[in-house]
Amino acid sequence: MPRILISAGEASGDAYGAALVEALRERRPDLTIEGLGGPKMRNAGVRLHADSSKW
Repeated sequence: MPRILISAGEASGDAYGAALVEALRERRPDLTIEGLGGPKMRNAGVRLHADSSKW
């Protein structure tokens, strides 16, 4: 299974990351997506290793 890591360190990156994840999932629902991000990425289904909204 393909795996992708996305890193977003602030709010606009979190929003862009979430939009990217949603577009990727439309094409490849089998992707495993992990990363560093905030609530928008979490809501998009990213398994967060760290919550950047706390920095």
